Amino acid sequence: MKNSVKKLYNLKHGKGYGMSKYKYYNVIDSFYKGMSTSKGVPYINHINEGIVHLENMRVQDNVINAFILHPFVQCVN
Repeated sequence: MKNSVKKLYNLKHGKGYGMSKYKYYNVIDSFYKGMSTSKGVPYINHINEGIVHLENMRVQDNVINAFILHPFVQCVN
């Protein structure tokens, strides 16, 4: 199984793999605690899946940190 596919599988089944290595991950994880979509999927899964895809694209960590924070920017009216 390809590494990225394995990471996505683990994330969807409640197994993280070290996302907290990113500077702002714990902040957004705390923000989303207990929040889920209408389908019962935790909002943090959106961030986790995005990180996996960005890592596969081999982008710099500052790009991933910006992605992690994007929900805060979207909340501002």
